[in-house]
Amino acid sequence: MKFVLSLIILSITPVTLLYYLLNNQNFLPTNHLGEYNWINIFTLLSLIAISCISILTSIFYILLKIFRRGDSRRNIIVYSVKYSAILTIGLLTVLLLNFFHILTITWGISILVVVLIFSFII
Repeated sequence: MKFVLSLIILSITPVTLLYYLLNNQNFLPTNHLGEYNWINIFTLLSLIAISCISILTSIFYILLKIFRRGDSRRNIIVYSVKYSAILTIGLLTVLLLNFFHILTITWGISILVVVLIFSFII
C-alpha cells in the first residue's frame, strides 16, 4: 500500500507544478534573443519524466499484480519500474525530437512502437 500511495503522490506533484509553469507566461522555451532557454527545457522534461514514470509504474504494477498472482511483490515492482523506465525514455526521446523539429509526434510514436515490438520479440 505504501508503494502505491507514494506513486500517487509522486504523480500528482509534478502534474501540479507543470500546470502552474505552463500557465506562467515567463516559462518559455526561448529567451528574448530567440535562443533556447535550457533551464526551462530541462525543467519541463524532468517534470514530464517524473510524472510519466510514476503513472506508468502504477499502471504496470496494477496489471502485473492482476495477471501474476504467484510472483513475489519485489519482482512485480522491479518489472513495473523497468518497463515504465524503458517506455518513459522512449517517450521523452520522441518529445525531444519533436521539440527540435526532427520528427513529428505521429512518426516518432510509430517508430517507438516498432522499436519496442522488435526489442521485446528479439
